[in-house]
Amino acid sequence: MPKRPKIYEKISGRGPLRFTRLWLAADHLLTSFSIGGVETYQRFYFHKIEAFIIRTTARRLIWNAIFGGLALLTGAIALVVWSLSKGHATRTQPDRVIAAILAGMAGISFLLVLFNTLCGPTCAVFVQTATGLKPMGAPGRYRKALQMVERVSPLILSAQTGNAETPTPAGAEAPVATFPA
Repeated sequence: MPKRPKIYEKISGRGPLRFTRLWLAADHLLTSFSIGGVETYQRFYFHKIEAFIIRTTARRLIWNAIFGGLALLTGAIALVVWSLSKGHATRTQPDRVIAAILAGMAGISFLLVLFNTLCGPTCAVFVQTATGLKPMGAPGRYRKALQMVERVSPLILSAQTGNAETPTPAGAEAPVATFPA
């Protein structure tokens, strides 16, 4: 049996607890939200999209504060347990194991802070249509959101102007985010 052609191409997706994915089709964007076993879908047809709004959020700062605080707390407790275990010859081995486990937790928390910082600023992406402003959920990082707008903008302009090919401006610094109504 011949393979069916792909209708959708995944643009982005995220979420450890809530999965949000963005899919690109020939004439629309599809967002899928799934929590547990429940999925909801929403289509945004290119000819109906008026604008993309990308707003930076404090999500990265909040997660860095949580993981950084956890790293400092577990690191400090590990240091205290390690220093107290030196004075007691009978409790040395179990205390050092506990201190090593706490130090490992501090190291993992620090790596999470580093990873989150290197991923870049977080953002919320919205689509403006004639019916209102709708959240997209994905992408969650500012750089990925700009790449998504840059990729989809020529398709939207093509659908709205009726041109088969709408060239992308060669010297454009930022992607065009507002489209003719």
